[in-house]
Amino acid sequence: MTLEEVSRITDEGGKFYFHRPHKIHIAPNGVIIVEDWDQLLLFDQNETFRGNLFKKGEGPGEMQYLGGCLPTKNYLIVHSSLPSKIMWFDYQGKLIKEMRLKVRARFLSLLLFYNSRYYFYQFAWPAGKKETEIIDLLYKIVSIFTGGEEFTTLASFPVKTLVARSAGGGGLIPLAQFLIISLKGRYLCLTHTSEYLIKVFDAQAGKVVRQFRRRYSRVKWDKKKKRPTILLGPNKKLSPPARKYENDIYHLLSTGKHLWVITSQREKDKGVLIDVFDVSGRYLDCFYLKLPQKQEMLYVTFTKMMAVAGEYLYSLESEADLPLLKKYRLVNLK
Repeated sequence: MTLEEVSRITDEGGKFYFHRPHKIHIAPNGVIIVEDWDQLLLFDQNETFRGNLFKKGEGPGEMQYLGGCLPTKNYLIVHSSLPSKIMWFDYQGKLIKEMRLKVRARFLSLLLFYNSRYYFYQFAWPAGKKETEIIDLLYKIVSIFTGGEEFTTLASFPVKTLVARSAGGGGLIPLAQFLIISLKGRYLCLTHTSEYLIKVFDAQAGKVVRQFRRRYSRVKWDKKKKRPTILLGPNKKLSPPARKYENDIYHLLSTGKHLWVITSQREKDKGVLIDVFDVSGRYLDCFYLKLPQKQEMLYVTFTKMMAVAGEYLYSLESEADLPLLKKYRLVNLK
């Protein structure tokens, strides 16, 4: 399978500006939503700019910090981390309703709305005194009832993580992947280990209902690949330790019905190997795809820089250091 660029969205017209776009969502009706730095940009099905839903403040429809968004058929659900609340907008940008959350919780990322509950993933900054250490950092799936109360932890997943603490800096580098994505409006598919393993959380059951893997030829650690670093102070950086193998899974994408597992296997002329599963864990297909270069180079990400909708792949990229959004046709899509 190959990619054929069909269009691109840039800010050359002056109606809006890309600052640091880092997440893209495609609504069921084709509306494009881009999360940016203090921006929530909407584009209609014809890729025409329709407005910025981010309004700085604490009043109705306003927020200090965007905590994420979730497109549904008729509405865009927006989570504000400060003040802590949930807002519903229509796709013309009109505020329909909002709900203040009665619980205060940090590091929440909105994933799903199902049966009157909002589902998030959450992690907490690890306490400790060591300057550097490798720990199992817990990522949790939590839910909040529509009344804003009943904050419930439903599942936890340990992720091997390098932690650095320093007066001159500090940070986290995941050594395994925590990737999570919604499927069919009810399920959350996720991975949290270095090896090939997918777990499926069912919102109706409120728990992980299955897990699956496949026999996989692991890819040896590439010493030349650029890795993220942590700044500990002037001229002092910390890199992740070398390992025997790369992480088996690099990204997860949802087509709405199926799960695409982007693996670590690459062939120069073909691109990356992508496995296709349904929500029951049934293996359906695999294919090679040459992703946009920026996406191929990503080592680990908590952001959603790509999205698939129908026969198209959308990708946040940059050219000449200027951010833009490209739309590609998936050629030879089965």
